[in-house]
Amino acid sequence: YIPVFEDVSKEFKGNAVFVKVQTKNLRSISKKYNVIAVPTTIVLVGGNEVSRYEGSMNTTKLITFLIASGLRRSKDHNQLKY
Repeated sequence: YIPVFEDVSKEFKGNAVFVKVQTKNLRSISKKYNVIAVPTTIVLVGGNEVSRYEGSMNTTKLITFLIASGLRRSKDHNQLKY
């Protein structure tokens, strides 16, 4: 899932910040956001959770999830190659 996450983050560059957290090393973050499954994708806006998905996603599903969560792709996302 990490390669998909990293590739998709480029499509939202400038409009969102993507952060990977190794939950076994940062248990306080896991507890704060109630992460019980890995991977878990959480969208926060203004520090508030607006959506969550537990499990892996392919590129299309992750992009769809993020757009449905209110995020916008960067203007040059069509120029990216995978």
